[in-house]
Amino acid sequence: MSTNTTELAISPELWKQGKSPLLDSWLLYRNPLYVSLILVAYLAFVLYLGPKFMEKREPYNLKIILILCNVVKVLYNLYVLKQMNNKSMTFKQQCV
Repeated sequence: MSTNTTELAISPELWKQGKSPLLDSWLLYRNPLYVSLILVAYLAFVLYLGPKFMEKREPYNLKIILILCNVVKVLYNLYVLKQMNNKSMTFKQQCV
Protein backbone atom coordinates (compact mmCIF):
# COMPACT_ATOMS: atom_id res chain seq x y z
CA MET A 1 0.00 0.00 0.00
CA SER A 2 1.46 3.31 -1.06
CA THR A 3 0.25 6.38 0.79
CA ASN A 4 1.29 9.93 0.25
CA THR A 5 2.61 11.68 3.37
CA THR A 6 0.33 14.67 2.87
CA GLU A 7 -2.69 12.39 2.80
CA LEU A 8 -1.68 11.03 6.19
CA ALA A 9 -1.23 14.51 7.59
CA ILE A 10 -4.56 15.98 6.45
CA SER A 11 -6.84 12.94 6.55
CA PRO A 12 -9.75 13.66 8.95
CA GLU A 13 -10.27 9.94 9.57
CA LEU A 14 -6.76 9.63 10.94
CA TRP A 15 -7.25 12.64 13.21
CA LYS A 16 -10.39 11.01 14.62
CA GLN A 17 -8.62 7.70 15.22
CA GLY A 18 -5.72 9.41 16.97
CA LYS A 19 -3.06 7.25 15.33
CA SER A 20 -1.55 6.58 11.96
CA PRO A 21 -1.91 3.18 10.29
CA LEU A 22 1.57 3.73 8.90
CA LEU A 23 3.03 3.45 12.42
CA ASP A 24 0.99 0.40 13.45
CA SER A 25 3.57 -1.93 11.95
CA TRP A 26 6.45 -0.34 13.90
CA LEU A 27 7.22 -2.32 17.07
CA LEU A 28 8.14 0.53 19.41
CA TYR A 29 5.13 2.67 18.42
CA ARG A 30 2.52 0.07 19.38
CA ASN A 31 2.87 0.41 23.13
CA PRO A 32 4.78 2.95 25.28
CA LEU A 33 5.75 0.11 27.61
CA TYR A 34 8.43 -1.08 25.14
CA VAL A 35 10.25 2.24 25.12
CA SER A 36 9.89 2.54 28.91
CA LEU A 37 11.49 -0.88 29.42
CA ILE A 38 14.36 -0.02 27.11
CA LEU A 39 14.90 3.27 28.97
CA VAL A 40 14.90 1.56 32.39
CA ALA A 41 17.34 -1.13 31.18
CA TYR A 42 19.64 1.53 29.69
CA LEU A 43 19.63 3.64 32.86
CA ALA A 44 20.24 0.56 35.04
CA PHE A 45 23.25 -0.39 32.92
CA VAL A 46 24.73 3.10 32.66
CA LEU A 47 24.19 4.14 36.26
CA TYR A 48 24.65 0.88 38.18
CA LEU A 49 25.64 -2.28 36.28
CA GLY A 50 28.30 -0.71 34.02
CA PRO A 51 30.24 1.04 36.81
CA LYS A 52 30.00 -2.11 38.99
CA PHE A 53 31.32 -4.26 36.14
CA MET A 54 34.24 -1.92 35.40
CA GLU A 55 35.06 -1.19 39.06
CA LYS A 56 38.26 -3.27 39.22
CA ARG A 57 39.12 -3.31 35.53
CA GLU A 58 41.25 -1.09 33.35
CA PRO A 59 39.46 0.87 30.62
CA TYR A 60 39.17 -0.94 27.32
CA ASN A 61 41.39 0.20 24.47
CA LEU A 62 38.91 0.89 21.67
CA LYS A 63 41.07 3.13 19.50
CA ILE A 64 41.48 0.62 16.63
CA ILE A 65 37.81 -0.39 16.72
CA LEU A 66 36.71 3.27 16.55
CA ILE A 67 39.07 4.00 13.66
CA LEU A 68 37.72 0.99 11.73
CA CYS A 69 34.15 2.02 12.47
CA ASN A 70 34.79 5.54 11.18
CA VAL A 71 36.50 4.23 8.03
CA VAL A 72 33.50 2.00 7.29
CA LYS A 73 31.14 4.97 7.79
CA VAL A 74 33.18 7.14 5.42
CA LEU A 75 33.28 4.42 2.76
CA TYR A 76 29.53 3.83 3.07
CA ASN A 77 28.82 7.56 2.76
CA LEU A 78 31.00 7.74 -0.34
CA TYR A 79 29.03 4.83 -1.80
CA VAL A 80 25.71 6.56 -1.05
CA LEU A 81 26.99 9.81 -2.56
CA LYS A 82 28.06 7.94 -5.69
CA GLN A 83 24.62 6.33 -5.96
CA MET A 84 22.89 9.68 -5.50
CA ASN A 85 24.97 11.23 -8.25
CA ASN A 86 24.05 8.42 -10.61
CA LYS A 87 21.88 9.94 -13.35
CA SER A 88 19.71 6.86 -13.74
CA MET A 89 18.55 6.94 -10.11
CA THR A 90 15.39 8.87 -9.31
CA PHE A 91 13.98 9.72 -5.90
CA LYS A 92 10.33 10.19 -5.04
CA GLN A 93 9.19 12.17 -2.02
CA GLN A 94 6.46 9.87 -0.77
CA CYS A 95 6.05 7.04 1.69
CA VAL A 96 6.22 3.59 0.19
